[in-house]
Amino acid sequence: PNGIDPRIFGMDITRQNRPSPEQSAFLFVGNLLPVKGADRLPNIFKEILRAIPDAKFVVIGDGPLRRELERATQDLPVKYHGRVGIESVAHCMSMASILMLPSRSEGWPTVINEAYAVGTPVVAADVGGVSEAIHDKRFLVKDGDDFDRRYARRVVEVVGSSNAYQLARRARSFTWESLVKRELRALGLGSFAE
Repeated sequence: PNGIDPRIFGMDITRQNRPSPEQSAFLFVGNLLPVKGADRLPNIFKEILRAIPDAKFVVIGDGPLRRELERATQDLPVKYHGRVGIESVAHCMSMASILMLPSRSEGWPTVINEAYAVGTPVVAADVGGVSEAIHDKRFLVKDGDDFDRRYARRVVEVVGSSNAYQLARRARSFTWESLVKRELRALGLGSFAE
């Protein structure tokens, strides 16, 4: 896996300032491309709003689908921020109820551990290496028929059910420093890891 920078994705952020489950803020961070599931967002947002009428949505990222997404969600409580600096991503993650990752393909998404580092749970499509990165299989949704509805339902089911401190503790093992030490030990160079 890729590492996270704890100076940016601080491990001491609490969930005190986050919205209540009834006024949840849902975040998408990524390129606005079909492979990232960005085209699924309007339907997912609408399904979530049926269950959580006061929900808000934030989209960070840019790409060829942006105008289409803005048109499809113009009557929904969605804010599009385009590309922003990594510190802004970390701040938005720390304020979100859930990070949404409805991708059609992924390797080992670093964004999962970045969200965990600030105590934010992730609901993700069960594709590629996501199942290895996610902390709890309840937060995975199999791709396939009726994905948007099933994904939204899972988001609604799990919002507010994660322990921010457990997520942050898990993320600590994915800092660049800890990953380099593990790699050196695996290569039999443990003395360099100390």
